[in-house]
Amino acid sequence: MGKSARVLGEEFGRTAREMNALLKEYGYLDGNPGAYGLTEKGHQYAKEQYHSRGTGGYAQYNRNWETRTWSEETVAALRADME
Repeated sequence: MGKSARVLGEEFGRTAREMNALLKEYGYLDGNPGAYGLTEKGHQYAKEQYHSRGTGGYAQYNRNWETRTWSEETVAALRADME
């Protein structure tokens, strides 16, 4: 099972927002807050899953979102990058 940015951040003493900024700084993520995407390096350590709740009716009820989970190896790789 993968770890979210929040869970990963707990291991570094950071919030999810700070963790995403750190992952961007070291080349695992690209983009801006709320619209991050995986880089080539990030694809080695994370998986993204697309979700859709297409219930019909009004557009605001048809939510779409992605979740990203990081592998156990991410912690060691990121710590090595930080040194």
